[in-house]
Amino acid sequence: MPNKIKYLPSNKDGKLVEALIKVEGRELKYAELCKALDIPSKSGNTKISQLDKIRNYCQLDTLEHPTRYIVQEVYPEADALINELDKDSYQAAFEAALYQIFLKTNCATIYASTSNLLRMFQEVNDNFSYTYSQAVENSEHYGYMNLVNGVIYNILAQWTRRKLLTMKNRYVIDLNRGYRLYKQRSNPEGKETWLETYDVPEDSSDHQICLSIHSKAVNEIMPPNWGKVIDNRVYKPYVSTEQYKAFEARLAQLTQEAFSGEYVKVKEVYIIKPATKEWIANRLLDVYEHYPSFEKINKEACTKIIQTSQLSCITGKQRREFVDINMNNKQNDKLKDLVASEKCNQ
Repeated sequence: MPNKIKYLPSNKDGKLVEALIKVEGRELKYAELCKALDIPSKSGNTKISQLDKIRNYCQLDTLEHPTRYIVQEVYPEADALINELDKDSYQAAFEAALYQIFLKTNCATIYASTSNLLRMFQEVNDNFSYTYSQAVENSEHYGYMNLVNGVIYNILAQWTRRKLLTMKNRYVIDLNRGYRLYKQRSNPEGKETWLETYDVPEDSSDHQICLSIHSKAVNEIMPPNWGKVIDNRVYKPYVSTEQYKAFEARLAQLTQEAFSGEYVKVKEVYIIKPATKEWIANRLLDVYEHYPSFEKINKEACTKIIQTSQLSCITGKQRREFVDINMNNKQNDKLKDLVASEKCNQ
């Protein structure tokens, strides 16, 4: 393994952060700064790289006439942020994808179900949700997709949840569990109905009601500790389709009772905000603006499904077809049209 470039400062054993704290608020010339941090003096591009690395750990301002440096604020949390990215390129890809979304939305809060997350990170395409339909289940050729979509969902969901929890633990995002309420709507003639969603604010009384009824349904129907974070993972062991449907039915019943019929069901969602520390948010917005994140995530998501041992019930050809139709971001064919075409040709 090649040696690390010695002119770049590192925070081994926390020594760099300790040294920065000692000089916080003092005006230092470049040579004095290097001496205080126990790093060699450099020039040109090497000096620029050196100062950039120091700025990962603190707000380092430059004063002119003559040139001096002043450490305004030290970031002790930065070590966890930097070290994790060195280890896991897919972690960086998820963070980049999220911060590219924040860039486009002016850092607006994100409310997202697990299904929303898979689509948001482009692990699957729009066809994936259609694999749950009755039409796919009854299809002679594509019926296997309805059989295995739950397994594939769980593989990708666990992967995604782990990345989000790592971001939270490293101060990259503020992550909480929230709720989405659903209201039944219909047109004046009553011939068409649809569900209208309401993302419940964290600080509202509705949030407390949702928390209470969701906990009640979990305690009544699901396994112990289901949905809790254990060892940095969301603990959601497999339950049968019948058990999960019973949970959803009980949760819907409690929702309608609690809200006097105004809402017909509630679902748990993630509430995601940029890092609460401004320096982290600004740093990540800058670093990740052009990171090739979505392509990297999608490629690895597809690889996971092709290689998993949990899909022995279908052939390798069917795995590749599932990935191509429901996960490939360049897929133009609609699964709904493919299923309809199959019926026409029978």
